[in-house]
Amino acid sequence: LTLIFLFASCLAAYGGDWRIGGSHNVRTGDTELDTTLGDLNIRTQGKNLSDFVSNLSLSYKFPKIEIENLLYRVKMTPAEVYMTVGIAHIGNRSINEVVHEYKAKKGKGWGVIAKNLGIKPGSSDFKALKEGGSDQLGKIKKRDKDKREKGDRKAKNKKKK
Repeated sequence: LTLIFLFASCLAAYGGDWRIGGSHNVRTGDTELDTTLGDLNIRTQGKNLSDFVSNLSLSYKFPKIEIENLLYRVKMTPAEVYMTVGIAHIGNRSINEVVHEYKAKKGKGWGVIAKNLGIKPGSSDFKALKEGGSDQLGKIKKRDKDKREKGDRKAKNKKKK
């Protein structure tokens, strides 16, 4: 266990993947949204990541390849990807515009990025951004629950045999 912790710590310190333990604090200036985004990062690990990409693509009408590009080429966390796609959709911007602003201002947090792109804190657009994050997280949670229930039913059927 100590070795695993040490290994994960080293990976995080030296550019480790967010799925292994990289520290990607999502700061928006809104604690409720920050919590939702943190949960989104945790719950989209493993098999849920492809579901997340599909849900985001369907919900916001962006091609999967653009969303995957944010994850694998731009090296964003799922929460950062959600914020990018959500801001692009709500603010009627291209993903590239949001990525450009993200790269220039990411140290200042997503609240500043959203504000610079026209989404003001407390506005109806910002509320829509928060609701969209909760919706994406809800879809992942439902999928997890459905998978657990399916596994429970299979286990019960095996015991009956």
